[in-house]
Amino acid sequence: MFWPNTVLCVDDDPTVQAWRQLLLSIAGYDVKTTTTDSAMECFSSAPVDLVVVGSFLPYRNGAKVARQMKRLKPSVPVMILNAGPEELPSTANGADAVFRRGTTPTDFLAAITKLLPKPPSEAQELTAAGVA
Repeated sequence: MFWPNTVLCVDDDPTVQAWRQLLLSIAGYDVKTTTTDSAMECFSSAPVDLVVVGSFLPYRNGAKVARQMKRLKPSVPVMILNAGPEELPSTANGADAVFRRGTTPTDFLAAITKLLPKPPSEAQELTAAGVA
C-alpha cells in the first residue's frame, strides 16, 4: 500500500492556499502549505513529491523559488502557476510545468497527475514484498 503523494504549495495569499489545500486534499493528496519566507526550509526538511508555486509572489519571484528547489532536489517536479494575463514563464525558468491559474479544477488536477510518478501496480507491490 502506498501513502498519498505529498504536494507542497507555496503562495503568500491565504485564500489561494486554502483553495489549493482543499482541492488537493479531496483528490487524495497529502498537502503542505507554506509562504515564500519558509518555502526552502519546508522543502528541504520534509519529503515532498511535487511543488506548486505561484509565479508572482509579493516577496520572491516564483521562478526563482523553482530554480532554487530544483538545484536542491532535481528529481522533485515543480509547477509554476501564473495568475495574470502576462505571458507564462517558460519551463526554462526551473519548472517542470507552467500552468495558468483560473482554469478548471479538473485541468489543474490533471496537470498535477502528469507530473507525479506513477505508483506501481498491485502485482508489482506484491512482488516487491515477496508475496507473489
